Amino acid sequence: PKAASFVTHPVDPAPVTIGMERDEVLHRFGEPATRTSQIRRSQMMDTFWYKTDSKDELIVSLTDGKVVSAVLASQRKRTAVASARR
Repeated sequence: PKAASFVTHPVDPAPVTIGMERDEVLHRFGEPATRTSQIRRSQMMDTFWYKTDSKDELIVSLTDGKVVSAVLASQRKRTAVASARR
């Protein structure tokens, strides 16, 4: 996987929704503080990390260019801000 880091402004995690396109996430929130990309089972998997106003991190996971989950790092094991239903 490749990773790149950028200095970014804090984001509000509320507007991130399941199914949102990668380009819309980048347009609305800018470049993430950190991002990784990899191919797994013939699918492109991206993970974006954004700083939030509450000094937390928003972890946005995308599969094939669409958001499948958005979780606050502090809540990662407990509650998702948004998560895909199967």
